[in-house]
Amino acid sequence: MRRPRRRRAAWPDLTILDEWSRIEKEGRSEERRVKRITEPQLINGRLRTVHRGWMRPEEDSPYRFTYFNEEFQSTIHSQTISELVQVGGSFRELFIPEPRVLSDDSESDDSDAEDVSVVTATQQNHASIGQNGVSGTSTRQSSVVPPLSEEPESIISGHDKTSHESSRAPSGKATPTGVKSPTPNVSQPEGTPKQPKFGERPVWWLDVLCPTEAEMKVLSKAFGIHPLTAEDIMVQEAREKVELFRHYYFVNYRSFDQDSESEDYLEPVNMYVIVFREGVLSFHFSMTPHSANVRRRIRQLKDFVIVNSDWISYAIIDDITDVFGPLIQNIEDEVDDIDDAILRLHSSGDVQAKDGPLYSEKASDDGHPFQKESHMLLRVGDCRKRVMSLYRLLGNKADVIKGFAKRCNERWEVAPRSDIGLYLGDIQDHIVTMTSNLSHYEKILARSHANYLAQINIRMNERSEQTADVLGKLTVLGTIVLPMNIITGLWGMNVWVPGQEYEGDLTWFWCLTAGLLAFGLTCFIVAKRVYNIV
Repeated sequence: MRRPRRRRAAWPDLTILDEWSRIEKEGRSEERRVKRITEPQLINGRLRTVHRGWMRPEEDSPYRFTYFNEEFQSTIHSQTISELVQVGGSFRELFIPEPRVLSDDSESDDSDAEDVSVVTATQQNHASIGQNGVSGTSTRQSSVVPPLSEEPESIISGHDKTSHESSRAPSGKATPTGVKSPTPNVSQPEGTPKQPKFGERPVWWLDVLCPTEAEMKVLSKAFGIHPLTAEDIMVQEAREKVELFRHYYFVNYRSFDQDSESEDYLEPVNMYVIVFREGVLSFHFSMTPHSANVRRRIRQLKDFVIVNSDWISYAIIDDITDVFGPLIQNIEDEVDDIDDAILRLHSSGDVQAKDGPLYSEKASDDGHPFQKESHMLLRVGDCRKRVMSLYRLLGNKADVIKGFAKRCNERWEVAPRSDIGLYLGDIQDHIVTMTSNLSHYEKILARSHANYLAQINIRMNERSEQTADVLGKLTVLGTIVLPMNIITGLWGMNVWVPGQEYEGDLTWFWCLTAGLLAFGLTCFIVAKRVYNIV
């Protein structure tokens, strides 16, 4: 016995959202029963206002849920899931929107196309019968009369068949083969309006900031999200990837914190996108401008582009990729400045070496020429840090986009459509170009860093040589002065020494002085000319 086919459950399950909305509303009503009163605080006998701590109240917290639909005049922002529903509305209006009503021009075009297709099919049928010469259906006419070509039932209704047979019965002749008998044009009365034609349902997009465990469970049950996907989102899985599931595909794409004043500048920010055929769910745990940029882009291009869920996922990926462009351009300018500064530093060092140590000492005392040198190593290190941070963020993106484009060629029902592959190829080209540029900048910075360290080592060696030269001169001077100091010390003692026999006789004094001067001058000449020390 064949088992009955299991019917597919309604998607999304709005009863779960309604139940969660009721629970949230009850919780808010319980909290609002207690009225908040902000009282001043008594400090040292004076009243002072109470300063708020780091924990902001709920009404000051940012909007965590953003609903977008191009058919809506404005975007819906709320702090909870229940506040997404406007007064008098329901979740069905948000997640199962009414199909678009096609315009009159499109209706007339569709009806004309249908009429042309019907006439073409009928003529082909008659032509095939005329070629065979005999129709496959039996007639009530005699064998003298040629057989009739029967019209297809999908074209001529039963009423038309009856009128057609009654019109041909008295004549006793059949309608010539290949010629369509005229059918009466049954038109609607003028007072009845035309039935509107409906197109596809508009695509919705729900953006969620910092979802809680309970909210993630509710969304998973309502939209049929796989537990592995929910786990990747809640643990903030860092690996970028594209995965196909039963009725959606999951994209994990990384951006970075763009606030240059923040401590987390250039830190990775994960963007998780779940793409259904009917809509898109996106999750992130940090404030990012990507969602607002994509919504603005959709508003601007809605008259030129057919927006579907695949296009929204592409737009998010494209906006994240475009953010890297200006930053890489700034890094390129910084790398060029660092390279030129190091080359100028080397040339200025040569000029200072030619001018002598006196100029270099004055320049170091002034501080202006060497002020930039002290920060050069910090500039190189900071620039290399930014390059490696961006290189880490862009490293796996090319493989993700390549895998995403590969999914477009698969024949799964949930796979992205093939026309998105053209846009993904452009994104992949940008990523490959930026990655190669970062690799080139890293090589330039590594070379500049090595050149700067080499220049520092050369200058340190020069300074050490200068110091050794000065110490050598002092050593020679000490060697010359030491014997002279011994002689003067011996004749300066308070004892009886030669030359003291006669009072007022300075012969010994002048002889010793002349001998010391001659010895010092001789040693200086020998050290300078023979040994080339001084």
